[in-house]
Amino acid sequence: MEKKTLNIDLREERKKGPAGRLRRMGKIPAIIYGHGEPTAISVDEHEFNKKFHTVSENTIINLRTGDHDYDVLVKDYQSDILTGRIKHLDFFEIDRKKLLKTHVPIRLTGTSIGVREGGLLEHLLHDAEVECLPKDMPEEYVLDITNL
Repeated sequence: MEKKTLNIDLREERKKGPAGRLRRMGKIPAIIYGHGEPTAISVDEHEFNKKFHTVSENTIINLRTGDHDYDVLVKDYQSDILTGRIKHLDFFEIDRKKLLKTHVPIRLTGTSIGVREGGLLEHLLHDAEVECLPKDMPEEYVLDITNL
């Protein structure tokens, strides 16, 4: 799994006014939950969108500030319904030495024999729940259905 890193800034204020100012400056207000107290941060919007346009709920991200690194998963986000811009991010801090339970997407490749002969493929299972160490977590499962 490719390691994804993002630089962050810690922030003190957690109200609407300061969050709006951050957004106008091109930052996304965010919070890190997990071990201990939640940590309020801000992320550069351009850098986040550039690096993480395909981020999923099982993508491990390393958030880096001056003196501390956080290994996190994106747990939730809020976006503007009109512009699609991300307004807020919730990160969940993980421990790389503990088992982690999450969902991994399933992607089908190839064209099955049944579809080639006029049948219809119903893809009912789109992800699988896995429990593993973060270092062993796949980005996705790719299943070749050519011979099915």
